[in-house]
Amino acid sequence: MKFPKPDHWLQSRMPPYHAFEDFLEYQLYKITGRFHAQLSAVLAEFHLVPPQYSILLGLRETEGHRNQLTLALQLGIDKALMVRMLDGLEKQGYAKRLASADDRREKLVTITDEGRQVVEVVTTKNLELERAFLSGLDIQEQQSLRAIIKKLNYT
Repeated sequence: MKFPKPDHWLQSRMPPYHAFEDFLEYQLYKITGRFHAQLSAVLAEFHLVPPQYSILLGLRETEGHRNQLTLALQLGIDKALMVRMLDGLEKQGYAKRLASADDRREKLVTITDEGRQVVEVVTTKNLELERAFLSGLDIQEQQSLRAIIKKLNYT
């Protein structure tokens, strides 16, 4: 396999990278992996995976029923994964799907009381993890980090 020759002009303007660990992508990957592993361990206590927790959070924020497809789009979950995640949530009694009275093809989703309780417990544990994770930063650094992450996510 032949690789293209590097653009020397571009290379001369890039900071020197002495090791793989100097790359931002790698550092973000490590941080995300560490936090994800800790959150996944908490979720496993309730037989949940991160997309299911996201679904429950989305449902908790809305009183009443949510359209299944709209919820999937808002959370960035494809339709097939949404169906599998909701199957698991229904099986555990955390959510219910209902046919719409207006259109039987449309599925409406709602969180159950048990689902609300699980979200409260997991969210409390998640916030504790977050506090511990960020404990090496002072308040100003934590606020700056959040602001930078938001800016990067929405630009």
